[in-house]
Amino acid sequence: ALGGAGWALSARADRDAAEADAEMPALLDHIAEQRLFRSDIVGMLSEYASMPTTGPCVAALLRGVASAAVVRPAREAFCGAASYPSAAARFALFVLYAIHEHGGGTRETVVSMAHSMRRMSEARRRFASEVRLSAMLVVASPAVLTFAVMSASLMAAGPAGGAGAGAGAGAAADGLGLGAGAAAAAGLADSLRPAVAMVGVCGGLAACRIADHSFRRTRYLFMASLTAAACLALWDTMLGLARSLV
Repeated sequence: ALGGAGWALSARADRDAAEADAEMPALLDHIAEQRLFRSDIVGMLSEYASMPTTGPCVAALLRGVASAAVVRPAREAFCGAASYPSAAARFALFVLYAIHEHGGGTRETVVSMAHSMRRMSEARRRFASEVRLSAMLVVASPAVLTFAVMSASLMAAGPAGGAGAGAGAGAAADGLGLGAGAAAAAGLADSLRPAVAMVGVCGGLAACRIADHSFRRTRYLFMASLTAAACLALWDTMLGLARSLV
């Protein structure tokens, strides 16, 4: 339940950040165009927030800033929000605060900042995509370990099993219908069950830190733990299949 809740919160935060990254350059473009006719930054924010194409997260943020600017100091209104969906939103609002409070900021300057933000957002998206791929490989580590254990068991049971059966295995192994090599391989596989669970938990935590830079956002821990649980639930079935191939 905790992992599922963390996953939902992480997904929402990622959607809000992606929305802000996409909207902030467009907001600066809008400000640049409107500054040809007027200089009311707060009014421009309210106008952009009311546009039908503006995302709900950015619209709520801009309405909050515009409302706060009426009754609070400009710096507190623009730069004192409790939370920002992304660093792009924080940077854009700081730029708009500087223009609102101190003037300046030609149209060309604002447009140049919008272009720079688009390039940075694209670079962040590429980097985030590569990091997510690395995190998913870590999430898959319990399945990789399970496959490796089953392969090792298959190789250990093969030649040793035949030799053990020919020479006469122990009574316990004979009762199970296993050769000495197969019994040893089964014991080795069973001894590695806790390692799969440990890899799932540790790998999930590592993926959370790598991809989300926080242990609070637990979606990768949830996925890695689910992968480990599925491997352990199917352990005996896969081990039996490996034995049947010997």
